[in-house]
Order: sequence, then structure tokens, then C-alpha cells
Amino acid sequence: MAATLLALHGYTLNGLSFRPHVEELLGPLAAELTVDAPTSPHLCSEEAVNRFYASTGLVRGDGPCATWWHASDDGSVYEGWETTLAALRPHFDAQRPIGVIGFSQGAMLAALLAALAGRGELLGLGFVVLVAGAIPRATALRPLFADPIRVPSLHVWGERDALCQTSAPALARAFSPEMSAECVWPGPHAFPTRGLAAEAIRSFIVKRLA
Repeated sequence: MAATLLALHGYTLNGLSFRPHVEELLGPLAAELTVDAPTSPHLCSEEAVNRFYASTGLVRGDGPCATWWHASDDGSVYEGWETTLAALRPHFDAQRPIGVIGFSQGAMLAALLAALAGRGELLGLGFVVLVAGAIPRATALRPLFADPIRVPSLHVWGERDALCQTSAPALARAFSPEMSAECVWPGPHAFPTRGLAAEAIRSFIVKRLA
């Protein structure tokens, strides 16, 4: 029976559009892994979507535009986080994913799941791959990052990614150094499916499947 990899999409994206990118990244490993790519239970407002793409210069994909939480203006409150966690728990109870891969906001969510797993509050998580991530800013969630997270992790970000040049390295430092690795690739704020970063991710996952 194939192991399950939980794939968490980024802000304004969705599981349906994210899954093919993860499967392309996995390449030959797709035969050994089942990709579980849920869509967040929360939708972005059209105003928020327009503001995000206007400020980042990124290219908008096909809808629906989903978000794992609605952050307050100062980022101190993540409305909907509890609903997201409740929606994801059945994925762990039923499938016990061997690992989680997340992009952007999805990487932040994956980091939260790793923090919970490191505290024994979420079972079955073997590793996380965090692409273009950041430490969640919500005040209520900060205690989860008070101590180094003891879950094997790979942290990936692009040299030309203006959104996470400091936040992605900071997230890497929140994990136990003896259990974490980093890969910086020559790309923008995007999910890598080929090249150096993709090879590093596949290699990391292969070691965890052994």
C-alpha cells in the first residue's frame, strides 16, 4: 500500500490546482506515494485576492481562491485556524501521512502541524518539506515555536523570492538543526517541480521512505 504525502497549497490557491505540481515534482516517486491535497475550508474575498496579486506581482491561477486562515491586519490573529486544524485531523486519523509538503502559507501550516507533532499532539507525521515558508505570526500560536521542533524537515526557498528571504531562514532555525536541512534554489516565489530544488526534495523524501 502506497504511503500518503499530505500536500498543502499556498494562499489563494487550492488543492485541485496544487496536486498536479506535487505529482510532477515527485516524478518516479509518485508510484510509491499517494498525494492527498485538500483544499482549505476558507475562501478568500475578491478584495483580498486582488490586493495580494497587486502587491506581489504574482500571476493569479484558477479558482477557487482559498486560504488556511484569515489573518488580521497586523498578523496577530488567525481567524479560522481552529477550523482548519479540525478539517485536517481526519486526514491524519485515517491515513497517517508519512509526511507533509507545503508551499508558502501551506508551508506555515505544515510547520504548525510539525510543532503539534513534536509535542505529541498529532500522530504519524514523519517529516515536513517547507517551501517558501515563514513562522506564523499569530500571538496564540507563538508558544508552539518556543522550543526547537523535533521533526525531520527540509526548508526550500528561492534566491529571487522577495517574500521570504528572511522569513524562510527564520523558520528553518525554529527546527532542531540536527534534524533539518536547507536548499536555496535560483527561483522566485514558486513551487519548484524541476531542477536543483526538486532533486533535493525527492532525495529528502527517498531517505524518509527507506
